[in-house]
Amino acid sequence: MNLGATNLDMAKHIDVLISDQSLQNTLIELVNIPSPTGEEASLAEHITSKLKSYGVTAQTQFIDATQSNAFGVLKGQNDGKSLMLYAPMDTVTSNSESEDLPWLGPVMRDDMRATAYVENGHIFGLGAHNPKGHSACILEAVRVLSKMKVDLPGDLFLGFGAGGMPTHGRKGFRKDSGHG
Repeated sequence: MNLGATNLDMAKHIDVLISDQSLQNTLIELVNIPSPTGEEASLAEHITSKLKSYGVTAQTQFIDATQSNAFGVLKGQNDGKSLMLYAPMDTVTSNSESEDLPWLGPVMRDDMRATAYVENGHIFGLGAHNPKGHSACILEAVRVLSKMKVDLPGDLFLGFGAGGMPTHGRKGFRKDSGHG
C-alpha cells in the first residue's frame, strides 16, 4: 500500500491487521525471557528473529558473550527522512532472589519475576510495562507495517538496547554493563 492511498482505505487495512492478542502474545514472550542488565543476549536474539520473520533486515549486535543489542531496518522506498524507534531491553532487577533481596523488598512478588501472567486484561511480570512493553509495541507496529507493505518515505530503524538501566555493574559482569 502506498502513501497515496486514501486515509479510509489505509485505516480499514490497519484495523484488520491490529490485534490485541498478537500484542499480548508478543509481550508475554518478551517478559518470559529474563534480561537483567548485562544478560540481554537471549532477548536480543529473540527480537532479531521476530524482526526477520517480518521481513526486516535485522541483526544481533554482540557486546560480549551475554550482552547484546538488537537492530533492524525496514527499508523505505525513497530518500526521505528516516526515523528510529528505540526501546531498552534490560530490567533493573535480575529475577534472582539471591541478587535482588532484601533491597527489593522482603519477598519477590510474582510481578517481580520474569514470568508473565494476565490479570484483569493486564499483563504483569518483570519488565512488562517498562521496558518490554515498549519493545512489544515497536515489534507490533513493525509487524503491521510490513504486512501493509507501506512505501515508507525513508528508512525505519529499530533499536533495542542493552545496558540502558540505571544500575551499577552487577557482580560477575563488566562494571560498565549499565548506566550506574
